[in-house]
Amino acid sequence: RCDVAAKTGTYYRKVDGEASPTDIESTLQLIHMLFTSDVKSMLVPEELEAVLRMQEEAIRNRSRDPVSIYNQTIRHLVYGKSFQSQPLRVKDVRKMKPAKACEHFNASFGDPSEFTMVLVGAFDERRVRPMIEKYLGSIQPSPNPKGRVLQVTPAPFKFPRGVVNRDLRVAMVEPMAQASITFPVNIPNPDYNHKTGQATPSLEGSVALTREKLTCVFASSIIERRLLALLRFKFGEIYTCAASTSFAYQDPQARGPYFRGDIMINFSCDPGAGHRLAQLAMEDVGAMQREGPTAEEVTTAVELETRALEVRVQENSYWREYFEALHNSRLSPLMEGDLDQLYQVSERTRKE
Repeated sequence: RCDVAAKTGTYYRKVDGEASPTDIESTLQLIHMLFTSDVKSMLVPEELEAVLRMQEEAIRNRSRDPVSIYNQTIRHLVYGKSFQSQPLRVKDVRKMKPAKACEHFNASFGDPSEFTMVLVGAFDERRVRPMIEKYLGSIQPSPNPKGRVLQVTPAPFKFPRGVVNRDLRVAMVEPMAQASITFPVNIPNPDYNHKTGQATPSLEGSVALTREKLTCVFASSIIERRLLALLRFKFGEIYTCAASTSFAYQDPQARGPYFRGDIMINFSCDPGAGHRLAQLAMEDVGAMQREGPTAEEVTTAVELETRALEVRVQENSYWREYFEALHNSRLSPLMEGDLDQLYQVSERTRKE
């Protein structure tokens, strides 16, 4: 059992996957093939046409799916008219230039010196090390290396200037409504110099930002439990409720005056109750903003997060993502990429 996939996100290129301990060699072979193959030479017109038709049909299916329409609308309203938040349309598929796309893929996944390998799991290091040297160490570097990309252009997005309300009416098999309330998060960047317009990362500033982000995560956790108690157990009028914090669109290097994200509340309910329950939710969040959470709510949030963490640390994906985040941290250059030191700072900040 092994699975490998190349991905391009807002700020990172990555190759990730998973494998059973007995199939690690097959996984490394696939990574070797990914970096050494010329995908442009694999273009076959008949196969390409089939792929394009599949993409067109997938877009048509999403346009008929109420949940997809709902999520696309929220993304567009929250993040503005950014290319990142624009949904793909059927007519966009034929505008794609296959040869250019393949050239871009080759350039993105051609030079192993631009990547860092993170391998976690229950395996014998003495057995795996020779495989890594054989399959990854044999990948030839690019003849024209670009070096590591340390600065990226932040994705453009703007929060709405004021309150935005939008109702979507779509055909449903069963009568059900979904409601979303999104609050923008703007954390002042302690490392930003307003005179020069530049941000120079520091240990103190990065720790302060991490604390503020964790505070937002805990706040959304408390909001979720408060709304569950109010809307489900007191009024009994919601089916599901969730609150989450996201900084997905924010430049991870935090070079602007603010570190931006959002806290989003989602709940499902009877179609006739959506507006009234949304108002109740807003009133409860307003009360929390004015009065703050109770000591009991904070204690409960810490206990639940501690229990959830105890479960997550048993999963390989947790450590893979953890060390990816440490390596890409704005503190990494300050500590010369010392992952042990970065880990100690991260854990100390989380516990505080």
